[in-house]
Amino acid sequence: MRTSLYFTLLTLAVCISAGASAQALSPDYSGDLWSRTKLTGDWGGTRTAWASKGFTIDLDYTGTYQNIVNGGFDEADDFVSSADLVLNLDTGKAGLWPGGFFKTRVETRFGKSVNSQAGTLQPVNGDALFPAVPDQVDQDVGGITELTFTQFLSPKFGVILGLINGMGGDANELAGSPGSDSHFLNSAFRYSVIAATIPGGAPMVTLAAGAIFVPNDWILGSLMLMDTEESSGHNPFDTNEGTTLATEWTIKHELGGQSGGQVIGLIYSFDTDFVAIGEDPRDNIPNTGVPATDDDVLAVYYNVYQYVWSEGDRKWGVFGRFGFTDGEAIFDWDMSVGVGGKGMFSSRPNDTFGLGYYYTKPSDAAPLRLLGLDDEQGMEAWYNFEITPWFHLTADLQVIDPGQEGTPLSAGADTAWVLGLRTRLNF
Repeated sequence: MRTSLYFTLLTLAVCISAGASAQALSPDYSGDLWSRTKLTGDWGGTRTAWASKGFTIDLDYTGTYQNIVNGGFDEADDFVSSADLVLNLDTGKAGLWPGGFFKTRVETRFGKSVNSQAGTLQPVNGDALFPAVPDQVDQDVGGITELTFTQFLSPKFGVILGLINGMGGDANELAGSPGSDSHFLNSAFRYSVIAATIPGGAPMVTLAAGAIFVPNDWILGSLMLMDTEESSGHNPFDTNEGTTLATEWTIKHELGGQSGGQVIGLIYSFDTDFVAIGEDPRDNIPNTGVPATDDDVLAVYYNVYQYVWSEGDRKWGVFGRFGFTDGEAIFDWDMSVGVGGKGMFSSRPNDTFGLGYYYTKPSDAAPLRLLGLDDEQGMEAWYNFEITPWFHLTADLQVIDPGQEGTPLSAGADTAWVLGLRTRLNF
């Protein structure tokens, strides 16, 4: 029944001819090797010609080395690399019909992270979680993780459906998002763990249908109905794990002449089967077979940022991120706060930086108490060097009091000191 509904909605949406569309700005591929935004440039003008017809190709590579120099479960070092290929088609620019947008994403991941050795509830390397294929933590994975069609019926309203990807959700300009590869490494700062680890969770890749609302230039909202089961690495139509209703609203504002923004989201999962703790790589807890303790749960998350100083393109500000749930999920609530910005030094105006603190509160539910989980807190500092617009290098330091303190039958983790170095290339 659900599969038939998705195909019906897709057929209806493709047949819509809208009178207005949200036109994206054409990317700039010009410049020499040291100034252009893409390593491979304009391909002799081909890329610009394609973009003028509505077709763009983006390929990013991220490689992350981390070393637990002290503490955790074990002193260890590892390297993880990932690639992200995104294809976009604007049907208006292509001369087909106005207001339509197709998007396809292919992701791969290779190598092993130090997440399991750190003994933390929050993964110290968020780059190593995606694609979030269940039960394939620290394994080489890959596949199509997005295949969507969006149709704007007016400048203020559109519909979207297909295989969605939540890498850009819960975004904060200073702290990042799940898919960030140029902000914090620790997941605690990139999104609320509450939204990711409620029973069934908010899947990162899944079939969905929904609406987009743009009432004015400073408000953007969405309402989505999606399968609760994660579809990364699996056939998205083989899903029977319940339904999730999600809405997220972004509000831009100014305070004292400086820009800022807020995001508030609500996730409600229902008719959901129990999910084993540790099955989702985002909770960073060993898979012990202990099920989640609720099958009908509500989670709310909120993030905010506000710039407090700016001079040209140089600026810095503060941010906060919070989340809580009303059900017996893996975590009761989480929070993170910090500072970040661009151009700390006038001689390096395009470098970015961040410093933050986080706190995560595990649930007191009976099955979880058996795992010996405790409150977790930590800090992270990072500095992102722009070598060229297409090549960035990030130095990172994390100090964490881990939440996996152990049980009478297992040793706990000590305070973890984690050094990291991340490279990012945009082709």
